[in-house]
Amino acid sequence: MAVELLLSDDDIEAQKIADRIEELNDERKELTSEVYEKCMRQIKENSWQKANTLVIYDPEFHEGVLGLVANKVVEKTHKPTIVLTKNAAGEIKGSGRSISGFNLFDALSPLKDQLLTKFGGHDFACGLSLEENKINELRNTFEKDFHVEGSLESKDYDMELQLNKLNPQTMAEINQVGPFGTGDPLPIFSISNGNITHFFKMGKEKNHVKFTVNKDGGSLPVVGFNKEFLNNNLLPFITKIFVQLSVNNFRNKTTLQGIMEGLDFAAPKLAVPTPVIDLRAENYVMGFADRYLLFDPKNMAYAKNSLGIDEDKLSLVSDYQESGETAVLLDVPHNQIELDQALENNYQQLYLRFLIDQLPVESLPNKNYFSNVLKYIYKHPTLTPDDYRTVAPYLGLDYDSVLFILRVFFELGFIKLDNGKLVGEKNPKKQPLSASKYLMATKSQIDFVSQLRHMSSQKLLTYVNNLMK
Repeated sequence: MAVELLLSDDDIEAQKIADRIEELNDERKELTSEVYEKCMRQIKENSWQKANTLVIYDPEFHEGVLGLVANKVVEKTHKPTIVLTKNAAGEIKGSGRSISGFNLFDALSPLKDQLLTKFGGHDFACGLSLEENKINELRNTFEKDFHVEGSLESKDYDMELQLNKLNPQTMAEINQVGPFGTGDPLPIFSISNGNITHFFKMGKEKNHVKFTVNKDGGSLPVVGFNKEFLNNNLLPFITKIFVQLSVNNFRNKTTLQGIMEGLDFAAPKLAVPTPVIDLRAENYVMGFADRYLLFDPKNMAYAKNSLGIDEDKLSLVSDYQESGETAVLLDVPHNQIELDQALENNYQQLYLRFLIDQLPVESLPNKNYFSNVLKYIYKHPTLTPDDYRTVAPYLGLDYDSVLFILRVFFELGFIKLDNGKLVGEKNPKKQPLSASKYLMATKSQIDFVSQLRHMSSQKLLTYVNNLMK
């Protein structure tokens, strides 16, 4: 249809084709959004938030939008993602997208003969086919082999951009060394220590940003696509903006604009140094600290692989013996004693993040859910614990919550494993849920974590500053 449109010499016919193409594009957008929402629902129901990789399957997904959806999931979760569906011939087909530092093609190539019936792609994208009974094996192998090369270090760029020397001919001069592509990429420019003004978010989902950067009497509008993490609180920390230049034609006016390719951050230079900064409300890790401290060693792999923090900058609080560094408390302490011990160190500056935890559930399931799960186990004695991954949404729970409830029941003697199947005990001892030490310990930790994350900034900073004096 696009070819017909371009070849048409009849204005009325061309307009009809253009209208139909626009309708199809709107349908594609709606379909992409629908499949994307289903993918995000699967992630929550299966408790894959802490996984390093994602393999998402639904036989009803439309094959034509799998790559687009995989890309949106990667942008949202920062995890290498494969989205699969079943075609009319019963074949499982899918598309994969990756993140910086993880070569998707190299990771999946060894599986060609073992799991995949078709495979092709490059570093950051792939297409593949496999048999339906191999999906779980693909998911497990993909997760097991995950590792990231690189970290949140400064980006490479070609040269510093002098904003006061930009003019309408700048882009024409750049294009003289084109055409640009994989072997000859567009140059990336750096703008150091510019003043950012007129910052706002745009787009239907407010996931793009636009602002003006000013320096030495010059200015440049900058657009950042899929940079929803950026907000006014983070602007003072920006020290470098990396951009590619492009031409913006709007209302018959042609101007230069920057397309954001990356950012560098550093601690802002303040007239009065602030020893403790509360950044609990921000999910983005800026990467400029000397040290990222963790209370729980289980969070090390996540901090390195998913957050992209250099392994040399990661330390356990219990092992930390340095002095005078800019440090970040990255995960949540298990209790107040651990927090107090961490505050005894001599930091130049300390950032409070508390981003990660090892809680088995975000909140304790309601008692009704315990009752419903127990009844379900008694009625369905042929299911394995893993089968409850599929059952969980039916019960109104995510898989982590089901596993938590099962562990409580095992401790209380309400259920047992019989040849790998979950069955209810015939004559269990009657006792309240509060008799479970595991449940009560988890409740105590959830309460502490919630208090630490939701305490007012003034109250938390007062507490921390008093201990650090």
